[in-house]
Amino acid sequence: MSENEGLGLDRTLKKGIMAVEREDYTSGMELLSTVYTELSEGPADGLSHYGVCLSLLEKKHKPAIRLCQRAVDVQFYQPSHYVNFVKVYLAAGSRRKAVEILEQGMRRLPNDETILGLRQKIGYRRSPVIPFLHRDNPMNIAFGKMRSRRQSAEVEVTQDEKNSQKKIAFWVSISIVAIGYIAFTIWLFFNIVK
Repeated sequence: MSENEGLGLDRTLKKGIMAVEREDYTSGMELLSTVYTELSEGPADGLSHYGVCLSLLEKKHKPAIRLCQRAVDVQFYQPSHYVNFVKVYLAAGSRRKAVEILEQGMRRLPNDETILGLRQKIGYRRSPVIPFLHRDNPMNIAFGKMRSRRQSAEVEVTQDEKNSQKKIAFWVSISIVAIGYIAFTIWLFFNIVK
């Protein structure tokens, strides 16, 4: 490759990165695919940016994850790689992995505003309504949706009303669990007796 071709690919790489950072993924894909198909071992600068394009536009999540992982391994000091990695995992439907990568970025770059801003944007999961049941339990899902609807309604409620609602929710959940336990015990009893 001549020096002019190398400079051209370098400019193309920079334009592709800037396009992805503007969230113009189509242009970014065109530019970055040129760089990474021409070079067998492309620079790490744009790997995660190319991965985001692959994931969002072509739904090629596994290759995108590999590209982002390589970018983070090589340039762990670059916050954009963590941000792009999080976007890829979110596009792949894995919020848990996205949060893990985000927390890894926060540990390595604790004062970076980009990563901290993304953490605020993604938000934090609230604890399950019924803490002794797994968050995927149907009762926790149902009560969680009720809690979310209630909070989004933004109804002015006094502290006494809030306390009484919490007590009611607690006793309803305990009753449902108790009924389930009794039903399971009866079912188990009849299956053993047979």
